[in-house]
Amino acid sequence: NKMEQHIYDTIIKTARQFNEDVEKIFSTNREKNTALVRQIAIHIIKEITGYSLQKVGNCFHRDHSTVLYAVRKVKNLIKENKRIEIIVSKIMNEAKSEILSDNFSRIC
Repeated sequence: NKMEQHIYDTIIKTARQFNEDVEKIFSTNREKNTALVRQIAIHIIKEITGYSLQKVGNCFHRDHSTVLYAVRKVKNLIKENKRIEIIVSKIMNEAKSEILSDNFSRIC
């Protein structure tokens, strides 16, 4: 599935951007940096896909309430931290562009 590949690619980009191991994003690891990068990836995936909390949770093997917490936390973090805002915005714009490009190429 193309969307699943876009989601995975976006998670990889997010992990790399923050120097985190991709496997840790999907693990139960609760180290501060790992958890933060996971929360940022969850926020980005929720924003670019519009998926339900449950569906995003399924992508990360997490409960919907964990997704809701992550989305709220990252939205607040973006307001407080310009560096995070810039990085998240860049990843989201790239992901949206790739999804739109892929959808356009299927239509035309």
